[in-house]
Amino acid sequence: MADAPRILIVTSRYYANITAELEAGVTEGLEKVGATW
Repeated sequence: MADAPRILIVTSRYYANITAELEAGVTEGLEKVGATW
């Protein structure tokens, strides 16, 4: 199980990137919707 910490770090970074992209996409979408109103 020596690779477990590395796997956890990689997966946590992977999910952090996905979350950041989703948040950016939602924020961008809200700004576009707000601009149309």
